[in-house]
Amino acid sequence: MVAPGMVDTSTSPHVTYLVKKDSPLQTLDDLKGAKVGIGGIGACTSGYVEQYLLREGLTEKSLAQGSPEYDFTTFSDSGTMEQAVLQGDIDVTTSHTPYAEITLATGEVRALGTTYDIFQNGTGSLGARVLADRIIEEHPEVAQGFVNAMYRARIWANSHFEEAGDLVAAVLGLDKGDVLAIVQDEHKT
Repeated sequence: MVAPGMVDTSTSPHVTYLVKKDSPLQTLDDLKGAKVGIGGIGACTSGYVEQYLLREGLTEKSLAQGSPEYDFTTFSDSGTMEQAVLQGDIDVTTSHTPYAEITLATGEVRALGTTYDIFQNGTGSLGARVLADRIIEEHPEVAQGFVNAMYRARIWANSHFEEAGDLVAAVLGLDKGDVLAIVQDEHKT
């Protein structure tokens, strides 16, 4: 890890857990027996909600241990779990931007919670930038240049928040409102 990335906040969460607007699920505490869509086994896609369930005593086993109380379904393509919740195939998504915002804009879903709700601080973020040891050792000037550029980009993005979101939307070919700009860590190292 050579540079930090995003910071989870209440207004720009890393992951949003979506349910259909008429879902009986009201809080993350209601997940027992729910079909939860994940993008794979990993920190943000399954790990944060698992940590919540374990911490709150809602399960005694993690997904890796085969918790029988929860049905985690893996979706390999971005955007497919949001479609699955709209169709009623799953109960909850673990959605990242822009898919959370696009799906919320339909009016057919609501947020059950976010990673910020789980942690109540910035630790729900994940976005450290990494370089291979070989690159750092063989090209230290390139590595340092990358770190410096990332620092300047994070400072600019935070001070031009709306414009940063608009640029990301333009690059991805999305509507401006479909991309949630994420607060960036301003530490240099």
